[in-house]
Amino acid sequence: VSNIPESEPLRLLAGKIGILMIHGFTGSPASIKPWALAMHEKGLSVFVPILPGHGTHWSDLNKVKWEDWYKNIENEFLELAKHCDQVFIAGFSVGGALALRLSQIRGSEIAGTILLNASIYDERKRFKLVPALSLFLPSIPGGIGDIAKPGGVKHGYERIPLRGLNQVKKLWNIVERDLYLVDLPLMVAYSVNDHVVHPVCSETIIDNVYSSDIREVVFERSFHN
Repeated sequence: VSNIPESEPLRLLAGKIGILMIHGFTGSPASIKPWALAMHEKGLSVFVPILPGHGTHWSDLNKVKWEDWYKNIENEFLELAKHCDQVFIAGFSVGGALALRLSQIRGSEIAGTILLNASIYDERKRFKLVPALSLFLPSIPGGIGDIAKPGGVKHGYERIPLRGLNQVKKLWNIVERDLYLVDLPLMVAYSVNDHVVHPVCSETIIDNVYSSDIREVVFERSFHN
């Protein structure tokens, strides 16, 4: 049973333009719900799935693979496309990596992709230890936070499952390798003071995709969330 408020998936049908929105690792739809509701109020049909292993207990993230997350969003995309003439993809953090993967595979079917503090790698030394540590250590403290606005609510796990994090690393490797396959319109938005995902991820995306239409948006007063 989830103890994370408002972690249920959202399916809000409206007009013939749709947007599939993807939350981040250890998070839930609650983390992007205000964004999703704002899109719906503009007349868009909005789907916000909950990725496998999320919204329940952190240990469940040690039981899934990144391919499970991808299959989930691909199925949601195909379902949303049944109701819409155009579908955009939006991803936050690791959700941005998944949005890029979907754009690499189904780019010709997608109207455009929006990335918010997207993560595609992390060069900090501790990340190199994740594969080895995940063999005997289930999790470490951390997971949510880095919100500039005071009084931010809980929207994800308070521990980081290491086998799950190792799956994130595997996803990153493939997404970064195949950035050249992305050639659809992009909006790349990122915070300059992000303490979770370094802005260099967004710069790498901009420099390596083949999109001719890229809009860069910089947030100067926000952290990661």
